[in-house]
Amino acid sequence: MELLIDGLVDGSITSEEIPVLQDVEGLKKRSRTHVQEEAISETVELQQSKRQKLAAIKRCRNLKEQIILSKVKENILGHSEVKTCSTCSSLNLELTVWN
Repeated sequence: MELLIDGLVDGSITSEEIPVLQDVEGLKKRSRTHVQEEAISETVELQQSKRQKLAAIKRCRNLKEQIILSKVKENILGHSEVKTCSTCSSLNLELTVWN
């Protein structure tokens, strides 16, 4: 064992010449590869989750816009004659409140 250690220290023996050390090197490489694959997989999952959340936000915004338009239409239909600025102002105020 001492000869192996001395050989490794002085460079006369390389790790490739010792099967146990070859196995350790192989395990290190496989471990690094596995960690990289996991990181890539987690990144992909996070991107998919982000896309799903953005799509949900967009659906909520669209729904909110539809509700606002519906309220404006109801208001306009409720006022058969829109002659005064006060009516327009109240509609604008309502739109501001909904945003």
